[in-house]
Amino acid sequence: MQPYLSHLSSLFLFLREYTEAQKVDRKFEMAGFSIAHVNSLAVARETDVEGGQPPAERDAASALGEGFDYVVGNPPFVRNERVPEGDREFLENEFAEIREKNTDLSAFFIYSAFKRWLKPGGKFGMVAPIGLLNAAMTARLRKFLSTMRIDEIVSLEWMATEIFEGADIIPILIFGTNEPAPNGHKIRLVSGLRSVQDLVECTRNQSRLQRRLTKIPYKRFLDLSPTGDWPVEAKSEDLAVLEHLRRRPTLAQVARCSYAVTAGAGDRIKVETEPGEGRVPWLRGQHICQFAADYPREYVSIRQVMEGARDPSIWRWTSFYEYNLGKASADGLGRSDLEIPPQESRLYGKGFATPSDTRAVVLAKIHPTLNCAAVEPLKSCAQDSCLVVTPYKYSGNVICALVNSRLSRYYAFLLLRAAILLRRRATWYPRTIEGLPLPDLKERHVKRLHELAVAAEQLSLGQPPSPSELYQKEIAGIACDKAGFLGVKCETQGKADLAEVEQAAVEGNRLRLGEIVVSAPSANLLVLLRMALLAGGTDDIPSEQIQDILLPRSPTECRDLAKRLLEFEKNIRTTEEAMHEIEEEIDEIVAKGLGLTPQMHETVKKRCKEFPLSVTVGAPRYTWSADRKVQAQRLYKEGERYEER
Repeated sequence: MQPYLSHLSSLFLFLREYTEAQKVDRKFEMAGFSIAHVNSLAVARETDVEGGQPPAERDAASALGEGFDYVVGNPPFVRNERVPEGDREFLENEFAEIREKNTDLSAFFIYSAFKRWLKPGGKFGMVAPIGLLNAAMTARLRKFLSTMRIDEIVSLEWMATEIFEGADIIPILIFGTNEPAPNGHKIRLVSGLRSVQDLVECTRNQSRLQRRLTKIPYKRFLDLSPTGDWPVEAKSEDLAVLEHLRRRPTLAQVARCSYAVTAGAGDRIKVETEPGEGRVPWLRGQHICQFAADYPREYVSIRQVMEGARDPSIWRWTSFYEYNLGKASADGLGRSDLEIPPQESRLYGKGFATPSDTRAVVLAKIHPTLNCAAVEPLKSCAQDSCLVVTPYKYSGNVICALVNSRLSRYYAFLLLRAAILLRRRATWYPRTIEGLPLPDLKERHVKRLHELAVAAEQLSLGQPPSPSELYQKEIAGIACDKAGFLGVKCETQGKADLAEVEQAAVEGNRLRLGEIVVSAPSANLLVLLRMALLAGGTDDIPSEQIQDILLPRSPTECRDLAKRLLEFEKNIRTTEEAMHEIEEEIDEIVAKGLGLTPQMHETVKKRCKEFPLSVTVGAPRYTWSADRKVQAQRLYKEGERYEER
């Protein structure tokens, strides 16, 4: 940090605190303080320079020797690989106790605060990346911090872009005390904050804070996740359910998960925009929906994938699927008669485990919740924005039902997700899928899960465009004005999530979108407003933008378009209700197999209706969902990169 910025920051802090103190006591005076412009990660080391340490470092080292009562900060979120090479070597040696591969610089600051800077009993508070809670590179830091008294963690995930505009890392606030956690210590977790205003209000209004706050025994908090993550979104009512599920066997006993095809550099795999002989759909994560893949307009040759991909994933075993063509498990129990092609047995080697089905499961690697579909590897191919699951017991459809169940999504969101990127961008790893709790299933339950998954797939395939896509098509060419000019008003301020907009319904002349209540002269305007917001596809919708949405100027055109869209959406709702019936039956079977009591299962259902689970776990992507992205077709012309249509 530049010295000028350090002085400027301290001046603003001084003035703010002085002004507040003067309101209480006009005679209050604040003593001055010193600023040392030094490398705080290195200042404790003796500097071998002629004449000893520079004065600034000498003074800072003296202060460090005494220790501080408080350490607060917003350290740089910089991966180790981006640090200058000379500094990187020093940091790797200096912080060998906690360094793990590409450790973020912020981890070194947090470690130093407890290990070097604070007095015994001193207080700590810092902004940190959410990767501190769940990234593999901070596992050793979490182990060190678990010996300290961590008092409170505040998740800022749902307001990240408002706090740090342009940043792509989710921040948290972490507070602690430099002493071992005493017996009976409870950690305070604050989550579900939706805006900076919400955060400010919680500092002023204790009743509002209590609605966002939960207290969990520290030891139970540390032991919740099977991977050692810190589950900041868990609440006290989740403990009994999560601890019960944590003791279950895992999906790794019946399936293996890996990344899908890694294409690698170059043009070894040619992606086409039209189907053709030997080509199959090229699936990306955005195409994977609940129980079905929404097939794209891109195609590849499986032969090219086998020969040219850096890692062909399960498609390296295409000959296995060809040799067992027509032998998909029909009852869900899996097959034991699938074989390796005799003439290629040497290519497969001893490490090859024979799958129990010729259908595999593909899953979106980056999405707010788990979404997966069963596919035939000979009829589609998935690239590495997907995960692929191979069943070794049961059918691919049964595995699909287990992963898509609400209980799996609930467990994964609270304990196994890596929310390193901005909201609605949780990352799922193979360990996530293999770590899901495995239910005990009787034969009749396995068969029923298979039937339900097949029914859900058939229900999803062949669906027409989503209502928001129809809106985009219909609104073209209609004269529009801003919603505010047409009488649309926001009665309350706040933000709405895209999933909340999708779940909303017009009641009279009002529309509730999460925290926002919107009114209009006619219900038709609100119907079209909701469709326009869905068509926009923005994850965070602030109330300030709503009155700028363009809507039809003519009342007649507004009425006619609203009528067509409502009729279209009514048909979609019928399909959605049928899907929910299937999902509820799947959940009942899975809950029973996992040994959940009715009370535990009700807790899960209740929690999935609360923010943020309501817009993640409770909002899986269907083939008709608004967040289903339409793949742009690329038309290359000589001298141009591409244009989309």
